[in-house]
Amino acid sequence: MTILVMGTFSRFSHATSIPTTQFLPAVMHKWPPPAGIWGAEITRNGATPQVLAYAQDAHIQRMRYNNMRWDRIEPTQGTYDETYLAQIDADLANLAAVPGMQTTVVLFGTPLWAQAQPYSYCGPIRDESLDEFASFVTDMVNRYKNAPYFINSWEIWNEPDAPTNVDPSSQYVEWGCFGDFTKTEPYFGAERYVKVLKTAYTAIKAADPDAEVVLGGLLLGCNPIHNLPPNDPWCPEAGTFFEGILAYGGGQYFDTLAYHSYTAWNGISTDWDLNHAVWQSFGGATLGKLAFLQDIMSTYGISGKRIIMNEGALLCNEAQTNCLTEEREQAQAVYAVRLYTRAWAHDIDAVYWYTLNGAGWRYGGLLPGNTPTLAYRAIQQMSQQLYGGTFIADISSPPVEGYRFKAANGALVDIVWRTEEGTPVTWVLPPNTTNVLDMFGEPLPYTGNTIDIAFAPLYIIH
Repeated sequence: MTILVMGTFSRFSHATSIPTTQFLPAVMHKWPPPAGIWGAEITRNGATPQVLAYAQDAHIQRMRYNNMRWDRIEPTQGTYDETYLAQIDADLANLAAVPGMQTTVVLFGTPLWAQAQPYSYCGPIRDESLDEFASFVTDMVNRYKNAPYFINSWEIWNEPDAPTNVDPSSQYVEWGCFGDFTKTEPYFGAERYVKVLKTAYTAIKAADPDAEVVLGGLLLGCNPIHNLPPNDPWCPEAGTFFEGILAYGGGQYFDTLAYHSYTAWNGISTDWDLNHAVWQSFGGATLGKLAFLQDIMSTYGISGKRIIMNEGALLCNEAQTNCLTEEREQAQAVYAVRLYTRAWAHDIDAVYWYTLNGAGWRYGGLLPGNTPTLAYRAIQQMSQQLYGGTFIADISSPPVEGYRFKAANGALVDIVWRTEEGTPVTWVLPPNTTNVLDMFGEPLPYTGNTIDIAFAPLYIIH
């Protein structure tokens, strides 16, 4: 049983009551799959009752936990750091206590004694240490597959297509780095990652045959077709990494394909995702990367994989000096609705915002200081409208983009917006329209059978 107490929000104010969740004793089990696309990443020590209460209220039931670092857990071969594991125990137990929560744990980090390239903590494992890695993976699966954790989803590394970092400071980074920085190996060094992927997959399935294995979320910072971004020293080679995974037989060693999609707010109102400089020609960062990956899988005859976008947010451009403004927050809220809506309409199984707790990277976090941002409120409203719902149809009519869903109560819900800033577009409301809401759930007045569609998304319920 869960008791949740929530305050009310004004449209633009962050002021709110603190949510309080009390988890009462219950029979623990593996929860059924979530009934929504909404996910987020949570950081070490972040699974507090307050944060998890916010997650519940926004139906965020897909959680990514990127903290199970082999290099921190087994810095000395054969000896586990139980103090480090104790915090993981606490975090994962707290997550498992939330009804409906499905947590994916990222296995990551190479100890110094197992590194193929010294001081590359985020990079390849030497062949002679793959058996030790398999033992570590087996131990972690056996430790966390049952009560009180119930972990049955494992991601193998994070952003393995990033170039290898051979510096002691790499022990502090959270992205992977299997990419061949010398650019002499085929497919940017993907073969090295496939060895690790195969080792982990085999160990996981032996310990828990029903567990899900997720491909390490791909950065995809390079568009190799158009050699973008310009002057990138790793492009186009870095863009061949995923093809290399499949070319070396890695397609049989993961159940779910994962990739990342960030874009940045630059102080103006535009479709930041569709106009992403590297992926614009493919349809934007989120859908363009998806199309790129699907095309490669089709070429190699790979099908039947779940696809998730498991890191994304609207960041504040590094050149901006006005990141801590309502304007940027409003833009982030607009982006959040567009991101989850488009992904759902294009069969992406889940989208994970980076991050749920804290300020995140470049002001992308949903709960800085445990205070909900406008993006959190927009996600909360969308999930409350459509949790348990289904996608029906694309109803776009340029310059308006729109998608129709069927809510769990049977009502039809249209989410519509003008793709780019400009003069509002007159939109004919469906018959039997009962309500029109802004992206925060506030009712909007309308007369007759039309309403003006502007840059911010609207909900039309009928």
